[in-house]
Amino acid sequence: MPVSKLLRHAAAGAALAAVAFSLPVHAEEAKVLATVDGQQITTADVEYAKKNLGDSLSQVPAGAQQTMIVDMLIESQLLANAARQAGVADGDEYKRQMRWLEAQALREAYINQRTAEMVSDDEIKAKYDEARAQVSEKKEIQARHILLKTKEEAEAVIAELDKGADFAEMAKSKSTGPTGPRGGDLGYFSEGRMVPEFEKAAFALEKGAYTKEPVQTQFGWHVIKKEDERQMAFPELDQVKDRIKVALQAEKLQGIIKELREAAKIEMPAQ
Repeated sequence: MPVSKLLRHAAAGAALAAVAFSLPVHAEEAKVLATVDGQQITTADVEYAKKNLGDSLSQVPAGAQQTMIVDMLIESQLLANAARQAGVADGDEYKRQMRWLEAQALREAYINQRTAEMVSDDEIKAKYDEARAQVSEKKEIQARHILLKTKEEAEAVIAELDKGADFAEMAKSKSTGPTGPRGGDLGYFSEGRMVPEFEKAAFALEKGAYTKEPVQTQFGWHVIKKEDERQMAFPELDQVKDRIKVALQAEKLQGIIKELREAAKIEMPAQ
C-alpha cells in the first residue's frame, strides 16, 4: 500500500495521536528511527501509530510495517511543519479542531485510567450469578408451525394431523411461512421472542402436542406443535466475562459523570 494511501486511511488516527496521552515508555525502550528537521521519530511513536492505524495495516506484510509507518510519520511530520510555516496553526478552524481532539484524547485517557481497575473479578462473578439465577428460572421450547392464510385452511390441516399426517411434512407442503421448507422448525426460543398470541399457545402445549384450534396472529393462521422443552441455556463465565466487565465499567462511568456534573458549574443561556 502506498504511503500516501495509508496516510489517508489513518488521517483520523494520526490526528488524534498527535494530541493523545500514551503510556510513558522507558528511555531504553524508545529507539530513535528518524529525525525530521530536528524532531525525533522513535519506536514508541511507531507502536502508538500501530494502535491508531488498526485495520489499515492489514494489507501490509508484518516485516514491512515498521518501514511503512516510519515513512508515514516522516511525511506526516513534514506536512505538519509545512502547515505551521504556512500559519495554519494560527487559524480559528485549526484551534477548534485541536480543542476537540485534545478533549477527546483527555476523555479517553481519563476513562481508561478510572475504569481500568474499577471492576473486580468478584463484581463480575456476582453480576454473572445474578443473571444466571434469573435465567435458570426460565424455560425455552422448540416448536414447529404451519402458517396458513385463512382459518379454514388451518382447520383443514388440523383435521389431516388428527388422521395421523406428519407435522413436518404438512409444513413443507402447506405452510406459507419461510420455515416451511425445513418442516416449520422454529428452533428453541424463550418467552418474549414471539408475538404474544403465538407464544401463549406454544408454551401452553404439552411436549409433542399440537394446537387443536388455529392460532391467529398478524401474520396469518398458525397450527403449532411443541417438540421439546428445556431449561434456558446459559453461557459459561469465561464466555461472557469481558462483556460483563464492559457493562459494569459503563455503569460506573455514568456514576463518575454524574459526580462531575454535580460538582461543576454548568451554565446554558436560555434559547
